[in-house]
Amino acid sequence: MKAGLLSRRDVRFFNPGWFAATMGGSGFALVLFGAGLKELASWIMGLTAFIFLLTLLLWGTKLLLHPGQVWRDYHHPLLSQMQATFPLAFLLLGLGVDVVWGMRGLALGLALLGAVLVLLNSVLTGFLIFTRLRLPFEEANGTWFIPPVSALVVPMALAPMLKGLPWADEAYPFLWVFFGLGFVLFLWVGSTLFSRMYAHDRPAFQLLPSLWIALAPVGVGVLALEALLRAGSLDFAGAFYLEAAFWGLGAWWFLLALGVLLEDLFRHPASLWLRQAAQPGVWGLVFPLAAFTRATQHLAQALKSQAFALLAGGLLLLLTLFYLYALWGLARAFLKGEALMPPPGAKTGP
Repeated sequence: MKAGLLSRRDVRFFNPGWFAATMGGSGFALVLFGAGLKELASWIMGLTAFIFLLTLLLWGTKLLLHPGQVWRDYHHPLLSQMQATFPLAFLLLGLGVDVVWGMRGLALGLALLGAVLVLLNSVLTGFLIFTRLRLPFEEANGTWFIPPVSALVVPMALAPMLKGLPWADEAYPFLWVFFGLGFVLFLWVGSTLFSRMYAHDRPAFQLLPSLWIALAPVGVGVLALEALLRAGSLDFAGAFYLEAAFWGLGAWWFLLALGVLLEDLFRHPASLWLRQAAQPGVWGLVFPLAAFTRATQHLAQALKSQAFALLAGGLLLLLTLFYLYALWGLARAFLKGEALMPPPGAKTGP
């Protein structure tokens, strides 16, 4: 039995969605930094950088040894959406390195590479969706938000790094281009997912964390808009209230997603939740909530609001629970080799 399990471990089964752990870890570190826990944030960034390098090594090995499998992943209805976590990992790691560690040169290199990869990946994924994939409407899920989020993260990460660069004036308008792309895609995908939730049953248990991904475009959108206004020295007196209005959509979705999560918590045995933790999809709980929490911290400071400050504190506690749960699952998946095993029911032959 043990030999049979070992034979099923192969790098070609490595899920690109594990890059979401870098996204979640970077987001958690940024929230901790925003809460004044700078030393803890630095430690989390160190752990996140290690996870990123390990994930990059495994995915790079898969790309070199099994390029055909990587191409097949792009034709998969779920894995094709998870490919966007690869460029996002560069962007968010770069932002964390800049804010938490103050290493601007390294951060800028990571973010620029991530921005280029975001554009290439989004065009390729869109092309394949339009020309190859045929998905039943019922299969729409929160992972479809990941490509829009990737476009919104570009200005959030790069805008604060433009100051002092000789080509800043040339680059700045293109950050607004990415913002517009991500925002419009968010509206399109959001309406599709909302219609799906009206017409069909709730997504499968394994896709439950994907409901939380809708928080990411809201949180990132608030932070990206603020970063763009600051980088351009634009005086928009009502910007904070516009950001608060956008934040309200996230607050409504947070309560909705939390209600579904709590209901499922009692509908399924603890053993199932423990097994689910070893899947990369659970990181869908972490980065979206981190982005929303960081946006809440920003509004608390900008509006000098005690109410937003209390909300940010409560969200940080929940985010910490999500992070520890996902981190435990990642440790189990990597140490036991489960990250190199096919999902249940998948074919393992050549």
